[in-house]
Amino acid sequence: SYETGPDHKRYAVSGEVSIDATPGRTPEETIPKAQHIRATALAPVDPSPQDRSVAALASQLEQQARQELSVQQREIALASEQEHSNFYR
Repeated sequence: SYETGPDHKRYAVSGEVSIDATPGRTPEETIPKAQHIRATALAPVDPSPQDRSVAALASQLEQQARQELSVQQREIALASEQEHSNFYR
C-alpha cells in the first residue's frame, strides 16, 4: 500500500511479495537460494511475524541442504577410499 508524502509523491509503506521457497535441484543451488530468501525476509527494519516465519523456513531449507551436501560428500569420500584400497590390493 502507498501513502502520499509531504512532497505529494506516493511512497510504498507496506505490501507483500510472493517468493519461490522450493529447494533447488541440488544442495549447492538450494543453499544460496535459502540465504537470499532469509536475507530478503529480514530486510525490513521491523520484520513482521510473517517475515520472521519465512526467514525461519529458509533457515530450515538451508540446514537440510547442508545436511544433504554433507551426506553426499561423505559418500564420495567413502567411495574414493574404497576405490583406493581396492587398487592397492
